[in-house]
Amino acid sequence: SFSGWGGGGECGGQWGPGGGAGGYGGDKGCGGKGGCGGKGKQPGGGDGMRYFVSNLPEGCSEQNLREYFSQWGKVLSTSLSRGYAYVTMKDAESRDAILTNRHELGGVQLSIMLSKEDLAGAEGYKVHIDNSERISPEMLREAFSAFGPVLDVHTPKDPATGERRRFAFVTFGTQDALQAAVSTGSVTVGNGETVPVKLASRSESTVRPQGAGFGDKGKGKGGKGGKGFGNGGCG
Repeated sequence: SFSGWGGGGECGGQWGPGGGAGGYGGDKGCGGKGGCGGKGKQPGGGDGMRYFVSNLPEGCSEQNLREYFSQWGKVLSTSLSRGYAYVTMKDAESRDAILTNRHELGGVQLSIMLSKEDLAGAEGYKVHIDNSERISPEMLREAFSAFGPVLDVHTPKDPATGERRRFAFVTFGTQDALQAAVSTGSVTVGNGETVPVKLASRSESTVRPQGAGFGDKGKGKGGKGGKGFGNGGCG
């Protein structure tokens, strides 16, 4: 006779993949072992924390970037293109220090933010900034870093004209930083302009995209663990 469904997979973990449902029992009553959901990604975990670095000095090399970022920990990889790069750090603990500090390499001020992939998995706190169409993202980042770690600066463009819109968004890594910025009401940036600051509305706040990489119900061994996100295995 059939034994019904087998036990859930055993590869759960706080951030790891969820165990899949067990296979249906055969004639001898042996339910198949549960499979594994997609591999979950812990922020700053096995895949590291990835940063987007722009405004690079002319002649900057991957070795220059490795040497510079090594002061915040182990550099897993660098990827350099014309004018920008990606740097992946092993640990997430240095995130706030990297995103809060002012960075200069080869006499040029760098702009460093979280990559889109890591930003999707991060808890962010967003403010809305008006009258900012003439202010560069680098200037906004430097000014708002005074309140705490800046994860991202978004300067929307009009899809019809390609021109910058009059507003922008800054995403902080902590609620304290957001509250400090909003409480000022306005912030003066590097070019001397003062811009109004307010809490971004719910509709303006970024919704975490599906497939961000977090395993669903991935804890422990028992039960029919839910499917994880992504396409990875159970390593």
